[in-house]
Amino acid sequence: MSGSFLINPVVPKRSGRPEGKGGVEARIDIRVECEAGYDGEETPCSFSLCRRSRQVTQVLDRWLAGDHRNFKVKGDDGGLYVLRHVMTADRWELTLYAGGEC
Repeated sequence: MSGSFLINPVVPKRSGRPEGKGGVEARIDIRVECEAGYDGEETPCSFSLCRRSRQVTQVLDRWLAGDHRNFKVKGDDGGLYVLRHVMTADRWELTLYAGGEC
């Protein structure tokens, strides 16, 4: 099954920094396109970030944690991303972004 989800995740403040001292907090709109994976679970195949669509070139890791599933993916821009699917709310969150261009 393929699907598209529009979400507004909150990027958490950087740990180890006092409040108001360089912490980062932002809301990001992201759209995730999915397809059925080898075991039938929805797996991200593309997503949009900063008004640009990115193809998932590789799913590097996946794990279940409580009520959500995490996918560590590599985008076609070379960036590494962790996309979280909150199953109880049927929404996606961006929890990690490293590299690539915004």
